[in-house]
Amino acid sequence: MKPFFIVILAASLITGCAYQAPVTMSPAYNVYSSYEEDVPGKWAFWVDAERFKDNGVKPSSYGCSAHTFPIDSTNAFEKSALKTFSNLVDSIEKVNSPIPAHKLAESGFDGQIIISGEDLDVDLVFISGFWTMTAEAEVSYEASLSVFLQTGKIIGTTVSAEGEETGAGGGTCSGGAQVIGQAAEDGMKRLLRRLGEKFSSSTRLRENLAKR
Repeated sequence: MKPFFIVILAASLITGCAYQAPVTMSPAYNVYSSYEEDVPGKWAFWVDAERFKDNGVKPSSYGCSAHTFPIDSTNAFEKSALKTFSNLVDSIEKVNSPIPAHKLAESGFDGQIIISGEDLDVDLVFISGFWTMTAEAEVSYEASLSVFLQTGKIIGTTVSAEGEETGAGGGTCSGGAQVIGQAAEDGMKRLLRRLGEKFSSSTRLRENLAKR
């Protein structure tokens, strides 16, 4: 067994630490659309990303297995989602709770966008080298998109996306948190791009808005 790996493995078996994965805003700016124009109207926007956190992430490898790598993408995802969709519509306003479709008009909205985080999965592996430890992470998201006009639901779909990153594991395994965070941001951007495409390219949505 390589000397460096023996040291790291011994340390990981003696004590376990929690290394929080940093996740920052990662909106999608290059959302593909089948239409040149933004989606018209004033939109209520509600997002629930409470499922996009996990305090029990552990490596699937034996190395560094005593440590945990908590991740919380909730705040970053909610802000990133609002930023992404603000570039796809004429006007948007975040609301504190979903508005019933029949009350959208009296609330001053033409429609409502609801995004719900459904699942977050993190896979972390540490690979030993002669003098270094490499960390590989894959972060997968799944979210649902529901779009309502005053007449009812127009779009209902679920999408998923993954982000990957490889980097230095660090002498105490702490590098795993940075790798997870970068993979999470990559996956978040991919997910929001796909959600935005489903919304902006929806022919059914555009046709129903034209009937107003």
